[in-house]
Amino acid sequence: MKTKHTAGPWKAWGKGSAITDANGAGVVFPDANGRFGSGERFSDAEDEANARLIAAAPELLETARVALERIERLPGTGPKEHCDKRA
Repeated sequence: MKTKHTAGPWKAWGKGSAITDANGAGVVFPDANGRFGSGERFSDAEDEANARLIAAAPELLETARVALERIERLPGTGPKEHCDKRA
């Protein structure tokens, strides 16, 4: 399945820095205040945790895909039409 996002791994470099792909190209950029998120004011620790979570997105997506494939192979289960596999 072709992904619709920049391939991972992504790396969070720290407060106020862009999240980059494996080639060092920027994937996600902080706002003018150096923050990631919805524009709310977060503590530095929470902001850094948000950046790490964003950076982990490609790996989290792959893990979810593997889990779905394994669940669909369990007895009594099959493809789930309600599951969105388009990501």
